[in-house]
Amino acid sequence: MRAFGFRKTPKKSDKDTSFEDLQKKTEELQARKYEAEIKEIQRESRNRTQIFDFETLRRNTKRRAAVIFIVLLVISPVIVFFFLSSTSHQGPFAYNLEAYYTSVFAPVSSLISPLFGIVTSQLACIGNPVVCVGQQTTNITVVVYPTFTSFVTVTPASSIQTVFLTGNDTPANLFYTVSNNANVPLGASTNNALFLNESCGSTDNPAEAHICVVTTSPKVILSNASFSSVLLSKQTLTNETKMSVSCPSKSSNIALPTLSSLILNFTIKNYSAGSILPVQFVSQQFSQQLLASSQPLEPNLPSVSFVSPGPLQIVMSVVEPMPIITGTGNIPITITVKNNGVGANAYKVNSLSIFLPKSMWPTSPQGSGWKCVSSTSSIKMQFAIPGSSYWVCTNTESTQQLQSAGTQFVLPQITSLSSLHFNTVPIFAYMNYNYYEYMNMPYKISASGSVCG
Repeated sequence: MRAFGFRKTPKKSDKDTSFEDLQKKTEELQARKYEAEIKEIQRESRNRTQIFDFETLRRNTKRRAAVIFIVLLVISPVIVFFFLSSTSHQGPFAYNLEAYYTSVFAPVSSLISPLFGIVTSQLACIGNPVVCVGQQTTNITVVVYPTFTSFVTVTPASSIQTVFLTGNDTPANLFYTVSNNANVPLGASTNNALFLNESCGSTDNPAEAHICVVTTSPKVILSNASFSSVLLSKQTLTNETKMSVSCPSKSSNIALPTLSSLILNFTIKNYSAGSILPVQFVSQQFSQQLLASSQPLEPNLPSVSFVSPGPLQIVMSVVEPMPIITGTGNIPITITVKNNGVGANAYKVNSLSIFLPKSMWPTSPQGSGWKCVSSTSSIKMQFAIPGSSYWVCTNTESTQQLQSAGTQFVLPQITSLSSLHFNTVPIFAYMNYNYYEYMNMPYKISASGSVCG
């Protein structure tokens, strides 16, 4: 073989082979290390640039979900206990405890509940900012005479009267006084009839109302009864409620002693409210002269709305700022009813009218939801109604619409003020309504020995 020029290649030893394998493995480990370092750098770079760390968020969510699941598993028997107790009115939700403590927590809830309304209104503003813009108006509302927020006030003879049971159908008499807070006499012989309804109930304590239903007879004591022929302003009368009280049944979950409650509903009929809104106008020609001379357009006098006393007020306002320039279009007037009464009082509008001077609007200003005719001079309650020199426009919309959302009357535009630069036109609104005042009269039911055993 040497003759042909071939040389034998020496074989690698096992030692050389293992060294090469070790070198390759070292290189592979270093490459993996570099790759892992590069991925770590990329991950940190992504975490710095992105808003949320989703990987950490997923890990934390899984951890918290496990903790929440364990907590729910532990407290689930407590939840079931309270649910069964509330539905069966046993334990902490017994009628007796509710009757005693609901009135204690009612003032707290009354302070908290308006917060939900504030949050809701602010969310509505965020969703639709237009509803929160508000109407621009320069008028100020004042009350001509001292007002009142309730027609009558009920005061029990003592803080809480007690009925001591001697058996079923125990006769009971509850005493209370009624005071007239209004500025007019109330009663059947007056222009403002006063009716009384007495029954089991409560405006803020359902447990007391339920206990009355279970133990008292009759459930409706008085229905639309005339309270008094005449109750003069600031006068106080004493009244008595007669009823029968029985032992609660064993299945009612009511133990003695306990609290119960009647609800007194006074209806005041045929009361009136009025409001005067002075609407200010400025001549378009004079306005242009002021604009040309860089003079500000300001009202010559402040606009003040006068409203009559009582829990209900008619609030009128113009959509655009005053003074209103003549010849610029129709003038919408917003009319709403504001209830300044206390508690759960309600009302029903019997009629609503506005009066417009014919000197400014010679033609009948008919509008949607209104019927306008010539006015007739008269005296309605404590108001003097203008005569034939005025239009009287009566609202024909539904009472529910008027009470919930108010209404609007569109005045036809005024094209000229004759030779005047400014003019103020009084718009008079008159409303007749019934008012309902709900008042609680709690009382205690007690028994001795085995009377109700």
